[in-house]
Amino acid sequence: MVKTKLQLLEKERTKLADKLKTLKTGSPEFIKVWKQRLAVCFEITGIHERQESEKQFKVLKAMETYGGSFVKALAEAFYHADPINFIKLKNAFPEYWEEYSRMAKIKNGKSTKRKNL
Repeated sequence: MVKTKLQLLEKERTKLADKLKTLKTGSPEFIKVWKQRLAVCFEITGIHERQESEKQFKVLKAMETYGGSFVKALAEAFYHADPINFIKLKNAFPEYWEEYSRMAKIKNGKSTKRKNL
């Protein structure tokens, strides 16, 4: 079985966490391992953020492709929104986000095959 980068990073994070338990808090070795673990955590977070961004982009493309004039304008608003306003828009129009998430083959963070639109 081929392991993904994410799986390898998760394993490394666990290994470093276990090593930290054996070291004296504040020692130079502890600080070195803690920084390594922190770097791995940031890399894992970055992978999750990129995956989430890809999913969001697919939803917005579905809104542009299949939506009426209002939903297309809403997609445009999403493109211009900063992260806080992006969340506000999702919370204000959850039914549209869910509908176009399904069209974009995204449900509960997993991709599924679409038979018909």
